[in-house]
Amino acid sequence: MFSKLLNCEEINKLLNNVDSLKSGNKKLVWIYPAETLELVNNMPYSSLRLAAEYLEVEYRTIKRHLDTKMSSLKKSTSKKVYLFSKNLDLPTKKKEFLEKYK
Repeated sequence: MFSKLLNCEEINKLLNNVDSLKSGNKKLVWIYPAETLELVNNMPYSSLRLAAEYLEVEYRTIKRHLDTKMSSLKKSTSKKVYLFSKNLDLPTKKKEFLEKYK
Protein backbone atom coordinates (compact mmCIF):
# COMPACT_ATOMS: atom_id res chain seq x y z
CA MET A 1 0.00 0.00 0.00
CA PHE A 2 1.25 3.42 -0.89
CA SER A 3 -0.02 6.87 -0.08
CA LYS A 4 0.41 8.02 -3.68
CA LEU A 5 0.26 6.62 -7.17
CA LEU A 6 3.65 5.22 -8.21
CA ASN A 7 5.21 6.13 -11.55
CA CYS A 8 6.93 3.56 -13.82
CA GLU A 9 10.39 4.32 -12.47
CA GLU A 10 9.28 3.79 -8.84
CA ILE A 11 7.52 0.55 -9.76
CA ASN A 12 10.63 -0.75 -11.55
CA LYS A 13 12.80 0.11 -8.51
CA LEU A 14 10.45 -1.87 -6.30
CA LEU A 15 10.42 -4.82 -8.66
CA ASN A 16 14.22 -4.85 -8.79
CA ASN A 17 14.41 -4.91 -4.99
CA VAL A 18 11.52 -7.29 -4.30
CA ASP A 19 13.81 -10.06 -3.02
CA SER A 20 15.24 -7.79 -0.33
CA LEU A 21 11.83 -6.69 0.95
CA LYS A 22 10.42 -8.49 3.96
CA SER A 23 6.90 -8.47 5.23
CA GLY A 24 6.66 -6.98 8.71
CA ASN A 25 5.40 -10.27 10.11
CA LYS A 26 8.21 -12.34 8.55
CA LYS A 27 10.95 -11.00 10.83
CA LEU A 28 13.09 -13.53 12.66
CA VAL A 29 12.53 -13.47 16.43
CA TRP A 30 15.09 -14.72 18.96
CA ILE A 31 13.47 -15.57 22.31
CA TYR A 32 15.59 -15.73 25.46
CA PRO A 33 14.32 -16.71 28.94
CA ALA A 34 15.24 -13.94 31.38
CA GLU A 35 16.87 -16.26 33.93
CA THR A 36 19.29 -18.04 31.59
CA LEU A 37 19.36 -16.13 28.30
CA GLU A 38 19.70 -19.45 26.47
CA LEU A 39 18.02 -19.28 23.09
CA VAL A 40 14.64 -21.04 23.02
CA ASN A 41 14.62 -23.93 20.50
CA ASN A 42 18.30 -23.23 19.64
CA MET A 43 17.12 -21.13 16.69
CA PRO A 44 14.99 -18.08 16.02
CA TYR A 45 11.29 -18.21 15.23
CA SER A 46 10.76 -17.43 11.55
CA SER A 47 7.96 -14.90 12.06
CA LEU A 48 6.25 -12.67 14.59
CA ARG A 49 3.20 -14.93 14.35
CA LEU A 50 5.12 -18.08 15.32
CA ALA A 51 6.80 -16.29 18.21
CA ALA A 52 3.40 -15.03 19.34
CA GLU A 53 1.98 -18.56 19.20
CA TYR A 54 4.83 -19.84 21.36
CA LEU A 55 4.29 -17.09 23.95
CA GLU A 56 0.49 -17.34 23.66
CA VAL A 57 0.13 -13.60 22.99
CA GLU A 58 -0.92 -11.42 20.04
CA TYR A 59 1.75 -10.68 17.45
CA ARG A 60 1.45 -6.96 18.28
CA THR A 61 2.90 -7.73 21.71
CA ILE A 62 5.94 -9.22 20.00
CA LYS A 63 6.22 -6.15 17.79
CA ARG A 64 6.06 -3.80 20.81
CA HIS A 65 8.66 -5.70 22.85
CA LEU A 66 11.06 -6.66 20.04
CA ASP A 67 14.54 -5.15 20.65
CA THR A 68 13.34 -3.02 23.59
CA LYS A 69 14.96 -4.89 26.49
CA MET A 70 11.46 -5.06 28.02
CA SER A 71 10.54 -8.56 29.11
CA SER A 72 7.37 -10.34 28.00
CA LEU A 73 5.58 -13.20 29.69
CA LYS A 74 4.92 -16.67 28.32
CA LYS A 75 1.30 -16.96 29.41
CA SER A 76 1.13 -20.65 30.36
CA THR A 77 4.27 -20.55 32.53
CA SER A 78 4.45 -16.87 33.56
CA LYS A 79 8.16 -16.94 32.73
CA LYS A 80 9.80 -13.72 31.58
CA VAL A 81 11.47 -13.67 28.16
CA TYR A 82 13.33 -11.14 26.04
CA LEU A 83 12.64 -10.75 22.32
CA PHE A 84 15.19 -9.68 19.72
CA SER A 85 15.45 -9.44 15.94
CA LYS A 86 19.04 -10.67 16.04
CA ASN A 87 21.11 -13.10 18.05
CA LEU A 88 22.66 -11.69 21.22
CA ASP A 89 26.37 -12.20 21.68
CA LEU A 90 27.73 -13.45 25.00
CA PRO A 91 29.25 -10.11 26.17
CA THR A 92 25.93 -8.36 25.59
CA LYS A 93 24.06 -11.06 27.49
CA LYS A 94 26.39 -10.85 30.48
CA LYS A 95 26.65 -7.09 30.59
CA GLU A 96 23.08 -6.03 29.97
CA PHE A 97 20.91 -8.87 31.27
CA LEU A 98 22.47 -11.58 33.43
CA GLU A 99 23.83 -9.08 35.97
CA LYS A 100 20.21 -8.09 36.75
CA TYR A 101 19.41 -11.61 37.96
CA LYS A 102 22.41 -12.30 40.21
